Amino acid sequence: MSYCRFGWDGSEVYVYESSEGIECCGCHLYPDDHVVFETPEAMIGHLVEHRKAGFFVPEYAITGLWDDVEGAREPEGEEDKVFVDAKEMMNDARAHVEVGMFFLDNPDPVSEEAREWVLKFKKHELAMERKA
Repeated sequence: MSYCRFGWDGSEVYVYESSEGIECCGCHLYPDDHVVFETPEAMIGHLVEHRKAGFFVPEYAITGLWDDVEGAREPEGEEDKVFVDAKEMMNDARAHVEVGMFFLDNPDPVSEEAREWVLKFKKHELAMERKA
């Protein structure tokens, strides 16, 4: 299965899964023109190096590899649920940003702790935008 191929959507890399591992065929970064990684995480790091070197790597190659990373797909436990609730509120709240002020129309669906996470995140996000 290939994650991306030369020329498809402008890709300048060819990455596929083989019996040896995940291969970067025709690699611009290695002198032997070919490199194999054992894990999706390692190949993601390698593709980051391609991007830094100026080569186009389609986003779907990275997300395809990310989908193959082993681990939890859904949050577990109460602490993780708070983060999920905060993330959902953050997505809703993005629609309510005006003149640098942040407000929430409906505070009822999630806990007060989740609201605090959203407010902290938004303050940080606004501070980063001002620096840029």
